Amino acid sequence: MKIGIVCSPGGHLTEMLQLTSAFREHDVFLITYNENFLNLPKEIKKIYRIENLLIKYPGVARIKKGIILFVHFFLLFIKELHILIKERPDILISTGSEIAIPAFYIASLLNIKKVYIESVCRIDDLSFTGKAVYRISDLFIVQWKKLAERYSKAKHLGNVLVPKRAHINQSKMAKKNVVFVTIGTAPFDRLIKLADEISPELEFYEMVIQKGRTKYNPKNAKYFSFVPEYKDIIHFNMNSKIIISHGGVGSIILALKYGAMLILFPRLSRYGEHNDDHQLEIAKFMKHSGLSEVAHTKGELYSLVTSLANYPANYTKTLRKLAKKIEKISKNNETNLPDNLKRALEGITW
Repeated sequence: MKIGIVCSPGGHLTEMLQLTSAFREHDVFLITYNENFLNLPKEIKKIYRIENLLIKYPGVARIKKGIILFVHFFLLFIKELHILIKERPDILISTGSEIAIPAFYIASLLNIKKVYIESVCRIDDLSFTGKAVYRISDLFIVQWKKLAERYSKAKHLGNVLVPKRAHINQSKMAKKNVVFVTIGTAPFDRLIKLADEISPELEFYEMVIQKGRTKYNPKNAKYFSFVPEYKDIIHFNMNSKIIISHGGVGSIILALKYGAMLILFPRLSRYGEHNDDHQLEIAKFMKHSGLSEVAHTKGELYSLVTSLANYPANYTKTLRKLAKKIEKISKNNETNLPDNLKRALEGITW
């Protein structure tokens, strides 16, 4: 069976990578944006890269943004039409974002089965992309039961946040006294500036900032925009004791996977940092579940970082609590999304 994957880099692709065991035995190709911060999976040999106009023109006026959106979707349609006619997959799968919209409508015209997996960060409502492809999807998967109850067509098959058998093996970790700040691709001036201001107050820790396309260059902390390879981001997650991140699901998954103390500083729509507040939704869940801390102001961020960085006993105690929490949630996780997805894919082609 041939499977096409279409999704954005970053968090959307990170979520998809948690599910690769579901289609490892099949012929798989990927359609994604050609971005610097690209976590390309080794198990997928054929990759089509499309330029992303939206990331090149952030913060433009509404009229100009409308024109850019029209051109962007038109070019996506042309390029994805060519790819899908050439490849003719049996199934097209996506975790978002808008790169999936033209591809799903093209797939409908070509009688290709379509599976959409809503992002785990969508807790209260569907994303723009989810709503756009909901009615035409042959299988629509959500990662929270409340969404399955709200949308009759949606199926809840588990989630990628804390999968079964997840645990933190503290004995094998050789973490360094590093606070790693990561924001993905889009600019996030507010967080980068605040983190840089806090950096001199850390007595025993070094701060390293991944600033993406943020124009502000930190004056106190070490920084870089992007890494040459995705394994370098893995390295920072494995070796940093504390991670400060926007509410991006990719950053959350990696921090939990490699046992770092996570502080979320979500982007907010009222500051023009995102088009909605879905990062706030996932941040609230993470805080309530005991999987991370959450900050919204400089004072809150300063208090959380210094309490962990400047007081080693606090860090050790909090990490132990996190390890127990992840183990408990994992044991109570009745559904395994990769296994359930594999069975669903086999059923959808009958």
